[in-house]
Amino acid sequence: MTFLPDELRLAYTILLNALIFWCAYRLVRKLTPQNDALQRSLDASLLTLIVIYLSVGLPGVAFILTPIAMGAAALVFCAGMELLGRRIPTPIAAISIAESSGKPPVLEYGKQKPFDIHRWIIAFSIFFVAGYVGIIAYVQRSSPVLSHDALTYHVPAAIYWLQTHRLGLFDVWFYNPANTYSPLTGSMFIAWLLGPMGNDVLGKFAQAPAMFAVLLGTIQLCRVMGTSASVGAIIGIAAVSCRPFISQSTIAKDDLWLAAFFLMAMVGFAKQYASDRVGPIRVGAAIGMFFAVKYTALFSLPIFVLVLDAPFRAGWRFKQWAIAIGVAFLLAGPWYVRNWILTGNPLYPTDVAIGGVTIFRGMFTATRSDEFGTLARDWANLTKGYFQLTPQIAWPLFTLWIAAIVLWIVALVLRVKRETRQPLIRAAVFGPILGLLLYFTKSPYAEMRFVYPSLLLMFAAVGVLLAQLDEVHPILAPVAAGILALLSAGTGFVVPMGPTFTAYSTCIGIVCTAVWFGMVFLRRRSVNVFALTCVCAVLFVAGLVYTTWPAFMEEARMQPGPTWAMPESYGALGDAWNWIRNAENVPPAAPMAYANTYLLYPLYGFDLNRPVFYVPGKPHLHHLHDLPRFDEPTTGEFIPRRVVPLTNKNFDVEFWLSQVRKSGAKYLFVGKQDLSAPEKSFYPPELDVARAHPEEFTQIFDNPAAAIFAVK
Repeated sequence: MTFLPDELRLAYTILLNALIFWCAYRLVRKLTPQNDALQRSLDASLLTLIVIYLSVGLPGVAFILTPIAMGAAALVFCAGMELLGRRIPTPIAAISIAESSGKPPVLEYGKQKPFDIHRWIIAFSIFFVAGYVGIIAYVQRSSPVLSHDALTYHVPAAIYWLQTHRLGLFDVWFYNPANTYSPLTGSMFIAWLLGPMGNDVLGKFAQAPAMFAVLLGTIQLCRVMGTSASVGAIIGIAAVSCRPFISQSTIAKDDLWLAAFFLMAMVGFAKQYASDRVGPIRVGAAIGMFFAVKYTALFSLPIFVLVLDAPFRAGWRFKQWAIAIGVAFLLAGPWYVRNWILTGNPLYPTDVAIGGVTIFRGMFTATRSDEFGTLARDWANLTKGYFQLTPQIAWPLFTLWIAAIVLWIVALVLRVKRETRQPLIRAAVFGPILGLLLYFTKSPYAEMRFVYPSLLLMFAAVGVLLAQLDEVHPILAPVAAGILALLSAGTGFVVPMGPTFTAYSTCIGIVCTAVWFGMVFLRRRSVNVFALTCVCAVLFVAGLVYTTWPAFMEEARMQPGPTWAMPESYGALGDAWNWIRNAENVPPAAPMAYANTYLLYPLYGFDLNRPVFYVPGKPHLHHLHDLPRFDEPTTGEFIPRRVVPLTNKNFDVEFWLSQVRKSGAKYLFVGKQDLSAPEKSFYPPELDVARAHPEEFTQIFDNPAAAIFAVK
C-alpha cells in the first residue's frame, strides 16, 4: 500500500475497518434474537476482531503476509458474512434483555419513549470516552512510541512479520524469552494498522478501540446482573477512565484487548445469551481470543471456575460444550501448539507444575516478584505508579466491593436465591479475590495490568450493590455511580491534566449526544434531511483530513522523536535513535544488526522498511530456546540479568565476524548498558570486536549509551 498517497492510505484503513464492522453487525442482527443494540454492538465488535485476527493470521501462516493479502482476506470474510446473513431468516421473536431481566425496555427499537434518559446516558458515556481518548490521542499525536514493551516486542514483532511476510518466531534477545513465545494477538492488531499505513501513526494507538469494547462490556455485564442501563453506563465511565485503563488507551500494547475479551466472555455466560443459538460460539470465541492475547490471561483462569454452572443453567448439552471448546481451541490453540512442537512445553519458557510436580520443563522456574510480601507493598503496588489506581478511586472502589461481598453473604444467610444463585454475580463478588490472590502469590512481575479482569469485576460488583439502591430511591444509584465516575475520570490521567480532560470530555459528550439525538429526530421526520446531514458531516471531516494529513505526515517523517531524548525518557539512547532516524546519517532501508539492546523499534525507521536483526556470537544459537536452562529460579525483573550472560557466554569472535559478513548488514548498533547489571558500566563483546577490526567496521556515532558502526 506504500504506493498510495498518505491520505488515501488513511481512507483505505478507515473504510476497510468500517466495512468489516458493518458486515459483522448485519450478520449479528440476523443471528441473535435479542433486540438489544448494545449486545449486538458487542457481538459485532467480537466478530470484527476475529476477522482481523484471521485476516492477519491466515496470510501469515501461508507466507503471504502483505497489506494487500490482509485486505483481500478481510474482503473475503466480509463477502462471506454478507452471504451467510442473506441465507439466515430474521428471528421471529425479538426478546429484549430488558424484558427478560425485569428492566424497562430502554433499548428496543420502535418502542422508545420520546425522551428516554437511559438512552441519553448510554450515548453520553460513549461520546465521553471518545472525547477523553480523542483528546489524549490529539495531544500525543506527534509523540513516538514510548512504552517499554511496545519498543521491545509489541511493535517490532508486527514489523518483523510484515517484512518477512510470515508469522515467524520473533526472538526478543537480551530480554524476557516469554515475550517471544507468548501469544501475540495484540501485535497482530498492530500489524493490521501498520501494514496499510506503512508507519506507526495509527499503530501506536492500536488499543484505543479496545476502550469502547471495555465500555460496552462493562455496561452489559452490569445490566445482565440487574443494574439499570444508565447506572451501568456511568459505572462503565468509571471503569474505563480510571488510570490503569485510560493510561494505556494510546499505548501500543495488548492489556486492554485482554480485558475486553474477558468481559465479552463473562457477558456471554448470562443465561439469556448463553441459551440462544450462537451462545456457545460467542462464549468459545471470546474465551479463545482471551487466551490468544498473552500468557497473563492465566491469572484470571480461576475466575471462570465460578461461572462453570452457567452453561448448565442455560441448558447446554454435549453439542454446545463441544462447539464452545472447539471454537476456543481453534482461535487460541495454535500459539500453544507451536510452542509444544518447538520446545516440548506449551507455556515455554516457564516451567509448568501441578501440585508441586513439574509437567513441562522450560528455561526457568518463575518465582513471585520481590515487590510483594507485605500488605504495605501489595497496596502500594495497586495504588502507586503510572498504570496503577489512584488512591482517590482505590479507596471507594475497594470499600464498595467489600460492601458487595457483605451483601452477598447476608443474602446467602437470608436465602435470597436471586443473589446467591446467579453465576455472574458470584463471579463479580468473589472473582477479584481469586485473581488478586493468584497475582500476589505467583506473579513474577509486580504489574497491576495482570489483574485488569479482576479490577473490572470489582466495578461490576459495585453495579450489583448500587442496583439495590433502586429499591430505596431511583436517584440514589445514579448519584453514587456519578460520584465514582467523577473521581475516576478526574484522577485517571496524570493529575494536572485529569480534571481538564474530564471537563473537555464532558462537554464533548453532551454536545455529541445532543447532536446525535437531533439527527435521530430528523430521521424520524425526514429521511432526506437526515441523509443530507450525514453526507455533509462526512464530507466536511474528509475535506479537513485531506487538507491537513499530508502536512502532518511530512512533519512526522522529517522530525525524529524528540521525546525519546528527554532525560526523563531514554536520554542518550534516544539521541542515538534520533541520529539513526535521520536519513542523511543512515539510509532508511539499510540492513542493521544490533547487539546488547532489546529496545528495537526505533531502529526500523519511520517507514518501517529497515531490516533489523541480531547476529549470534556462537554456533547453534538460532532461537532463544537454544539457550541453556537457568541454574536457579528467578523473578520476572531478574530474567534479563540471567539471560544476557547465557547469550554472551563462549562468544566466538571469528564466528561472529563471519556471520556479520553473511548477514548483509550495512550498519551495527551496539548498546552500552550492562543489561545483566544496569548499575554497572559495561562493554559488550561486539563493541570490543568492532573497535578491534577497523578494516571491517567504521565507528560513525558514539555516546554513553550506544555506538554505531558502518560495516564495510
